[in-house]
Amino acid sequence: MDRYWLEITIETVPVLAEMSGEILLEAGCGGVICQDPPPGETGLSTRSYRVTGYLPLQDGCDRKIEEIKEHLAALDRFFPPGPDEPHPRARVLLRRIKEEKWGENWKKHFQPQFIGAVIITPPWHEITAAPGQVVVKIEPGMAFGTGTHPSTVLSLRLLQEVIRGGETVYDIGTGSGILALAAAGLGAAQVTGVDIDPVAVAEARRNVKRNKMAGQVRVVQGDLLENLEPGADLVVINIIADIIINVLPGLPRILKPGGRVIASGIILSRAHEVKEAVLAAGLEYQKEITEEGWVACLAGRPGGHA
Repeated sequence: MDRYWLEITIETVPVLAEMSGEILLEAGCGGVICQDPPPGETGLSTRSYRVTGYLPLQDGCDRKIEEIKEHLAALDRFFPPGPDEPHPRARVLLRRIKEEKWGENWKKHFQPQFIGAVIITPPWHEITAAPGQVVVKIEPGMAFGTGTHPSTVLSLRLLQEVIRGGETVYDIGTGSGILALAAAGLGAAQVTGVDIDPVAVAEARRNVKRNKMAGQVRVVQGDLLENLEPGADLVVINIIADIIINVLPGLPRILKPGGRVIASGIILSRAHEVKEAVLAAGLEYQKEITEEGWVACLAGRPGGHA
């Protein structure tokens, strides 16, 4: 018997793209695809992002769609609309598709991503790395875990600036493990990925095995900094501004003197709040980079470079 899925696509402005993916995951989608804006539609005032997830087509789907729409509408309270943004800022499109086509959609949308010396690729693409390049194989399935979202791209760019070799790295909110694996590939000696979601932990562990990095990368289930020992050269946290701000006061405890922090997933309008929180935690605010309305920052514990 043919099995059908409901394809749910949210067309939205960049500032709501990440939260739209989280809403789809909370509704029960096993993963999301975040598509880059078409050429010429990258402005912050357009619904230029398409975030897609899939639900089994069965009783209860109608209610889940209503919940998704309600949660999208509620985002306006946390991310107030700008004067030039469209109304509504998020639009939901629905389509029924067969299961085999669902699998092909993952393959169609997930192509190798080249971010500096790091290549993020699905396992069905054969990539031969040039000298100095790092290949990370990721099976689609986790939100923004395929290297396409600006917050992930920014994190990968900063990782390449910071890692010199031999570091101990903590990746907080590891998701699919993409940043942990990239850190190991770039030369970190020991990387620990942490996530509170058991599904994410299982997926990240599969990706560690897929990349043959079990000797360098371990993935544990935990709540942010819980149970992490002091001694990190680098902490990477690619989540959202609120969680980053809450975590920052605890980072000096686990960072070595001179240790660094890469924080990403910050919308441009909240970058100043994160900077203030960095300084309040006694850390140095060293650098920030931006892409498509998103910000990533590099901070450090005083005491010399790690």
